[in-house]
Order: sequence, then structure tokens, then C-alpha cells
Amino acid sequence: MPVTASSLSQICREIVDQLSIALNSGDDSEVQVILGNPSNAKPDGSSPHQVNVFYYQFLPFEYAADSLPDSVGYMRIHCLITPFGILDEGIGAGEHDLRILAEVVRIFQQSPVFSIEVNGSAFHIQVIMQSLGIEQISQLWGTQGDVVYRPSLAYEISLAPIVPSEMAVLSPLVGSLGLAVQPNLEAEIPTVASVFPQVFSSTVDSSMQAWQPRICWVIARECQQSLIFEVASPALASLDLSVWVAGEVGTTVALHWDVWDSSSGWQSQAAVATVSITEQGIDPQKVALATTNSVILPFIDHPGQAVLYAVRSYNRGADGVPVSVRSNPLLVNLYV
Repeated sequence: MPVTASSLSQICREIVDQLSIALNSGDDSEVQVILGNPSNAKPDGSSPHQVNVFYYQFLPFEYAADSLPDSVGYMRIHCLITPFGILDEGIGAGEHDLRILAEVVRIFQQSPVFSIEVNGSAFHIQVIMQSLGIEQISQLWGTQGDVVYRPSLAYEISLAPIVPSEMAVLSPLVGSLGLAVQPNLEAEIPTVASVFPQVFSSTVDSSMQAWQPRICWVIARECQQSLIFEVASPALASLDLSVWVAGEVGTTVALHWDVWDSSSGWQSQAAVATVSITEQGIDPQKVALATTNSVILPFIDHPGQAVLYAVRSYNRGADGVPVSVRSNPLLVNLYV
């Protein structure tokens, strides 16, 4: 047996635990949520109301053909949720089954998306109701021995992450593009002029709750999105780097670095600064009037890449769930 739980089992367990908390949130509620086959949840008369969560099918995610063997994979999980009510306070077991089913529907309808942390990374898991035909119901309950069929709900849980024990070392990002044409392979390779992505004028529509900040580098009164420097070069040593942040005026965002090297790949770092937004948009023609914030590169003594993001956090209005959104990335490439 594995010493620690896998990411798949953690997701299945977390769904059961969160359902148990929601069902027992009332003062006089007592519902025991069980993970396993329906045959394991038959009440014996002395047990409380029970809800069985039966994970019966695991399917691969259809659109992951480009994933690496040691990168995070995703699966669709199908489960059957069955109540086992008892006679309680003059109310029959059958009516308690319906009450429990209705409460499960309400819980997942009200909050269908769960934020679950697996191995230090947060994933959003969505619970989607499914419809089962008579033939599927018969096949499922035909495997449960002498357990009599009970009204049940079918849900799909997607997408459940499969986190490997050793993650793939992801490649660096593209900082610029260039194109060269030559008559044959023997010809001398010409010098390719790189073209960096341009910064265009943009305004953040903060009327949408999920608006994302917009950022750009500001160097010598010019807006940039991608920078490249040679390690130990005079240009890097004298670099005066600032970032221009746009969004809803008066709100604050946190600046985060992601750094890359050839041995460990991409690693996220803690927030390095909190910035108060003073402008709604970015206009390269008005960069001289911009309010900027100085930033320091996370490293300058070795080759690698660093990406800066402005991260905005808020509570979603529909259900109060905390949500974080990132701005566009700003890239710095160091080479030798």
C-alpha cells in the first residue's frame, strides 16, 4: 500500500468530507457520509442517516494529447450518491431519502466549484449532475449483491488532477521572434533580427467582477513586455526597472515572480510588493505621465527567465468564494 494518499484519492476524499460538512451544518442534523460501495452503507437500525458516495468510473480527459508523461494529468470521475435514511421522529426512511437527495442537489447547485489543494497546488474541481438511463442504473445496482435499489444521484467530478511524484521540468518561454531566409543549408546563416511583442493601448473594463489587471515594463520612458540581457553586462548592471499597473482605480494588487532555470523549471515565489492602482488603462503614448513602481529582478548572476504578474484577489459575489486572477505576464530573459 502507498505510504501517502495519491492526488486522485485526495480529491475523492475531499469531496466526501465537504459534502459531510455541508449536510451536517444544521443544529439537529446527523448524516454520516461514507466512501465506498452501496453495500457498505446499509443501516443496521441503530446507525444515523447515511449517504454513500460510490466512485464507479474514471475516464481520461479528452483534450490532453500534448501533456508530458511527468506533467499533471486530468481525469473525469463519475460517482453515485445514495441516501440510506432511517425511521426518525415519525418520518419514514423513504421520505428521509428524498430529503437528503434534495439537500445534496441544493449543495452542489449552490456551490458546484470546489477549490482543493493537492501537494501544495490549488485546483478548481467542478461537480456536474449527470442523467443515468434505466440500463445504466440496472448495471450499477446489479453489481451490489442483495442491496435493494434506492433513489440515487449521479455526478461527474472534473477535472481531477493526477499529480506525479516528480514534476516535468517545463521549458522556458519565447521572448522574441525572428525570421531568416537563405537559398540552401550550406549558405552562411544570416543574423536574425528579433522582434519583441509590442505594448498596445488598452483600458481595463472594471465593470466585470473578474477583471484582470494590465501591466507593462517601463524603461527609459518606453513600454515593453519582454526584455533580454546578458549576464554581467553593463546594461543589466545599470538596469532601472519599473512596472506600470492598470485596473480599477483605488484597488490593490500583489506583484509575484515566477522564475525558471534549466534544472528545476518554473517555480513560483511569494509576493514581493503590493501596488495601489491609480490608472484605468495603459497608453504607450502617455508613458511619461504614468505612475510606475520600481521592481528588482529575483536574480542577475546566472542565466534563466523571470516572469512578473500582478495578482488580484477578491471574493466572488455569487457565493463568496475567494478568487485570484493574474495579469498578463512580463518576461525577463538572462543569457550568457
